[in-house]
Amino acid sequence: MKRFKFSLDKVLSYDEYVKKRETDVLGRLQTEYRAIEARRDAAVQEDRAVKRQFLLDCERGQTAAKAVATARYIEELKRRIEDINVQLTRQAEKVEAQRQKLIQAARDVQVIENLRDRRYKGYQAAQVKYNERFIEGFVSNRIARDAEEVTHGIEG
Repeated sequence: MKRFKFSLDKVLSYDEYVKKRETDVLGRLQTEYRAIEARRDAAVQEDRAVKRQFLLDCERGQTAAKAVATARYIEELKRRIEDINVQLTRQAEKVEAQRQKLIQAARDVQVIENLRDRRYKGYQAAQVKYNERFIEGFVSNRIARDAEEVTHGIEG
């Protein structure tokens, strides 16, 4: 039986390479997203802690200078959290765009694999037909040879 050779093997291997590369990029983007998210969570926690401390200091009494400095710091934390939220939104968009690239790469691989499977099934069917014809030819040659031996045996 002949060895099946798929003519688009190079395309398939390239598409698999692209899919793996896109998967790696997606993983890296998701890691960056989680890091930004952790920075935001830390900033929110710090903001809450500073606000709590500010309220406690206000109840106990504090200097006006300290109150103004703390209020400015709270505003700075608020701006930092907003900036981080913008970064998080941009990163989420990058992750989604990369996810779409990965989906397309996976589709490309699947299309080539389906084509390979269909061609392999066609190849197998052709091989079965070839083997059947070979066996039929072998059997008919054998029958003809046996018949010839019988006729030679009767004449001789």
